[in-house]
Amino acid sequence: MSSGISYLNRRHAGWPGRSISSNTFAKTGLFDRHEIVTFRGTGIARGSGVIQTVLKIKVSPNRMNDLVQALKSLTVSARAEHGLIGCTLYQEVGDETALRFIEDWQTEDDLENQIRSNRYTQLLALMETAAELPSLEFRTVAQTRGLDYLQAVRSGAKT
Repeated sequence: MSSGISYLNRRHAGWPGRSISSNTFAKTGLFDRHEIVTFRGTGIARGSGVIQTVLKIKVSPNRMNDLVQALKSLTVSARAEHGLIGCTLYQEVGDETALRFIEDWQTEDDLENQIRSNRYTQLLALMETAAELPSLEFRTVAQTRGLDYLQAVRSGAKT
């Protein structure tokens, strides 16, 4: 899977930039979340880093639909943003009040420009509606390995 497309999105590989419909489930039992929507933009050069934002937010059940729709709207508007690799919205399995909103950015500059944007102001306003204190992490991903790494480790080859 050197294409960088997750297992859940592999069947959509021919449709870059396509928003996947809601209610897409991972049926393998390997995942602990329900994918609501995904957008994958252009890829990045192999070996370059990625900046990832991970928002974990809990909302009261009566506000869930509103928050999901608002986050979907932010996902759609993100498609036009420079440097966006992709974004995904998940609902946690076993806790229907927990959502995870993940964005991948090509560079730290791209992310910082986004943090200063009106779209990010809207995201911060949505965080204010959380039922409990949300978690927002900024991760620097320097390297991503795929199935070739798994195969090398299992076969005893040096990695």
